[in-house]
Amino acid sequence: MRRRVLIAAVATLIGSVGAGVARADKPPVEFAGQPFYFSLTCTGIGGVIVVNQSLARPAALLVVGSQTVVIGPFNGAPGPARVANAQCTLTGAGFTIDTIEPVEPVTAPVLIVGA
Repeated sequence: MRRRVLIAAVATLIGSVGAGVARADKPPVEFAGQPFYFSLTCTGIGGVIVVNQSLARPAALLVVGSQTVVIGPFNGAPGPARVANAQCTLTGAGFTIDTIEPVEPVTAPVLIVGA
């Protein structure tokens, strides 16, 4: 299970960051459309859990339990970095909130809307 979570987390991040870059290993199709959760620590809003669909390319992640959206340069677009109002560090990922596992931290400038 841990391997599947790691594969999905890496596939989601790679799919978002390098939208035009060819990948040798494509992620399993059964991940598509499943909710995928990330734990973030962001300036201004602190520690939050965000959700997106697995393998989705949108740069917007919904903060669980609120209407706040975190928009980052996850799809390779430079726009969010130019208008960033915060910085977030990705600390974990998983298929459910209860199964979020730690990942190598990654920090990026983000735009937080609705906080």
